[in-house]
Amino acid sequence: MKNMTLSDWQNLLVEQISPEMCLDERYCDLICAANEMLRLGLVDRKEWHGQIQQAGDWLVAAIEQEQAQAGK
Repeated sequence: MKNMTLSDWQNLLVEQISPEMCLDERYCDLICAANEMLRLGLVDRKEWHGQIQQAGDWLVAAIEQEQAQAGK
């Protein structure tokens, strides 16, 4: 984690999740990684807020996609 950059974190954001992993688990991973980056001083408050916003947007989009697929 000490070498993780914002670019690395964003790669996590777009990485495909395995069918065994639930959306909540991935969301928690994203939030935990962002929090750890803040603790380690790898991002500042503004960057951290951006990460949290992106993680939330990712979760909403993933849930909407899941709902759309279930409706088919």
